Amino acid sequence: MQLYNSLSHKKEEFVPHAEGKVNMYTCGPTVYHYAHIGNLRSYIMEDILEKYLRFTGYDVNRVMNITDVGHLTSDGDTGDDKMLKGAKREHKTVMEIAKFYTDAFFGDCDKLNIKKPDVVVPATTYIDEFIRVISVLMDKGYAYEAGGNIYFDTSKLEKYYVFNDFNEEDLAVGVREGVEADENKRNKADFVLWFTKSKFDDQELKWDSPWGIGYPGWHIECSCISMKNLGEYLDMADKPVQPRPPGEVAARLDVPLVCLPVLRIVLARHLLAEDHFPKVLVHMLVARLVLLFDVLVQQGPPVHDQKAVRVV
Repeated sequence: MQLYNSLSHKKEEFVPHAEGKVNMYTCGPTVYHYAHIGNLRSYIMEDILEKYLRFTGYDVNRVMNITDVGHLTSDGDTGDDKMLKGAKREHKTVMEIAKFYTDAFFGDCDKLNIKKPDVVVPATTYIDEFIRVISVLMDKGYAYEAGGNIYFDTSKLEKYYVFNDFNEEDLAVGVREGVEADENKRNKADFVLWFTKSKFDDQELKWDSPWGIGYPGWHIECSCISMKNLGEYLDMADKPVQPRPPGEVAARLDVPLVCLPVLRIVLARHLLAEDHFPKVLVHMLVARLVLLFDVLVQQGPPVHDQKAVRVV
């Protein structure tokens, strides 16, 4: 079987680290709202891949995180926490929001016949592991404290920009409306591993840490959760297409001896629906998110087989 590798930018014959076994990691949803059809399209892609691997005889172990803390409205570590924003919108607690939209997400997956991963890990259940890994990164010199927060130092990585052909000096920071540059960062691409109360006093979910009371940045989640459940070697990891390489993926590629797993194949998700929704960009910039419910209603009664929507 050949797959397009976003790291090498070419099709490659898939060869797992251990013969007959595939360790597969899925970047799960941030459960502050319903998943839109672009999100769900991504999980259909992974579902097809996992089921094909199992069909051909591989023993697949797939792990997925649930982001229920730490994901800010800007992927550049600025703005409000998405979970807190959802809780304020609906006058509920953050954990109530997380439970409701986690159930809604898996409900949509069930309608689309998407198999649930073997292991599903809410980020809030791994706080001790995040703190442990961040402490190791600090001890090894891969992270630093500034302005009350802990940042990953991307200058320590020889090949941070492995997914794109550009240099750090070409990056524009703080150009999106409502997004400000973080003056505490040593490098433009550095990202937060741990936020402290010094920056977000109104954060509902907080934990004690060696650096003060606070909460983890979302970039640390996938590295820790995949390493804890899949071990040192990771055969496949998927990431949504973004303007810059996701920090945790780049870190895993270049810091295996520190504490992060070795990654073999990076699968990117393309979230543009061109055939059936030509005027809708199914991504974060969409003005009105199209939900699975909208698609099912659009089919008109009766909906003979909701699982057939997978082909849309």
